[in-house]
Amino acid sequence: MKDAIGGTSLFLIVISILSVFAIYISISVNWSTAIKVKNEIIFYIEKNKGLNNDTLKEINTYLSDVGYFTSGTCPGDSKQGWNGYNVGKIDGYITTGDIHYCVSKVNYIKNQSDSMDRSYYRVRTFFMLDLPIIRRLGLTIDGETKVITNPKDDIEGVTVTEARWD
Repeated sequence: MKDAIGGTSLFLIVISILSVFAIYISISVNWSTAIKVKNEIIFYIEKNKGLNNDTLKEINTYLSDVGYFTSGTCPGDSKQGWNGYNVGKIDGYITTGDIHYCVSKVNYIKNQSDSMDRSYYRVRTFFMLDLPIIRRLGLTIDGETKVITNPKDDIEGVTVTEARWD
């Protein structure tokens, strides 16, 4: 009888350790996917020198291929500079519904003596974790592009926030 209780408790300890390890691996894989998606969005914006139709097509094709369909909400609204985008919508930003990633353009003005437009873009992707007790735990992953000189934006509705250093 003593050996039966010891075997059962040892079995529960092993199952608990394996469960914690499996949870850690699944969180790590999902987190690294969200970081990779953020980095690829930044890459496409820098490659196309701004947020234009070509950029959105490349980003949405990549996200469809990877299978990234995690959604969330952008901070504030489009008046504060954040624009939400959906993988299925190529022609512009959305304000409600499934927002898969957010982009904000920030004008970076160092001095006003030249007429060159310098901007950088902030990118936000989402990470969702669905746990039985906690329910849906949503986290965001943010990043920024390098400063882009004379960005080529041709998307309707892209709002801009100002950052000045004089």
